[in-house]
Amino acid sequence: MLNVAADLASNLARVRDQVAEATINLLGPLATLVPRLETESAAELLADPDRIFGYAQLLDLDASISAGLGEAASEAESRRRALEFATAALARAPEPRPDWERWITERRDVPGIRL
Repeated sequence: MLNVAADLASNLARVRDQVAEATINLLGPLATLVPRLETESAAELLADPDRIFGYAQLLDLDASISAGLGEAASEAESRRRALEFATAALARAPEPRPDWERWITERRDVPGIRL
């Protein structure tokens, strides 16, 4: 059983590395700044609603990894930020995005997540 847990943790660490790499690719030179900013300022810098929403999805993936590793506080923070960024993306979208609205609604129903 211990080997299974170690394998899971190792696999999740590799997936987290891939999410971090995808985040760097998406955010480019802003990759070190955006995570430290409050959501509205970061969204203003990113500007493009698709880019903002993509970042929200990556934050949500990272939250799932944190959940798998038993990192409850990190999971909650990443999910909260994911919802904030998704909401900011939706507000900046030039046309209605029902798929984004659905994504946000599904995640708002997760216990412990507050906006």
